[in-house]
Amino acid sequence: MDAFATLGLPARAGLTEEEITSAYFSRSKTANPEEQAALNAARETLGRVDLRLKHLLEIAGPPEAAQWRTVQMPDDLMQLFSQFGNLRQKAETLLKKRDTASTALGKAVLQPAVLALRAEAEGLAELMAESIEARELMLKEVAESWQKLAELQAHFAYLLKWQLQVRELLFRLV
Repeated sequence: MDAFATLGLPARAGLTEEEITSAYFSRSKTANPEEQAALNAARETLGRVDLRLKHLLEIAGPPEAAQWRTVQMPDDLMQLFSQFGNLRQKAETLLKKRDTASTALGKAVLQPAVLALRAEAEGLAELMAESIEARELMLKEVAESWQKLAELQAHFAYLLKWQLQVRELLFRLV
């Protein structure tokens, strides 16, 4: 299935959420249930930038562009990954202590550390969001370079996965 064709959109990396939503609702008005399922799948694919780039590379890119897993990560992503790894390790240790605390006082004593870790996680989530936003702006500039699109697809895949894991940590640190 070509998600771009399903929604009647041009096969390009730099689609906006507004373009995707508008095309989806426009096509949904007259769609039968079978077509609606395809429209839903297309919207889901194109709505997430990492999935959109992967799909674009699969349907229109040269074979070598599909080798995104061999992309070398830039320093800013390696730094974010390092910060995320440290945060996750600290969170797991702290959550284990909190879960094994047998009294309310024991849990209360850990609360300042939990709050500090939450603040650190929120800061990291903000850095990840900024990195995602910066890369989304790059999409328009690199539309002609399959290699650059493959690199950005890898960056988005990692960033969005890490971002989800930070959100899960924040949820657990309540």
